[in-house]
Amino acid sequence: LAGAGDLIYMVGQLPSAPTAGFELQKLDANNQLSLVIDLRAGPESPQIRDMQPLGNRLLFVANDGIFGEELWSTTGTAQGTVRLTDLTPGVTGSNITNLTRV
Repeated sequence: LAGAGDLIYMVGQLPSAPTAGFELQKLDANNQLSLVIDLRAGPESPQIRDMQPLGNRLLFVANDGIFGEELWSTTGTAQGTVRLTDLTPGVTGSNITNLTRV
């Protein structure tokens, strides 16, 4: 779990999408749980971890199956979710660990 702005983020599988992997979800101020974005389509999970708030954004590490494990940012919307950079090009990714807010 991680909070950023007025949202609480978590990784899980929505009952409405039982064949999807464990994806980024948000809980809003009205107790509505919803999918932020399906980073890795299909049953494989993007292995989201190391979630850290930064103002109203959430930074996290994830593997989208294309660029490998890289640093991502979200505002809580699909349009506001972006891969920040491709530190190590290729499907292996950057193997970022222990993301810490400084």
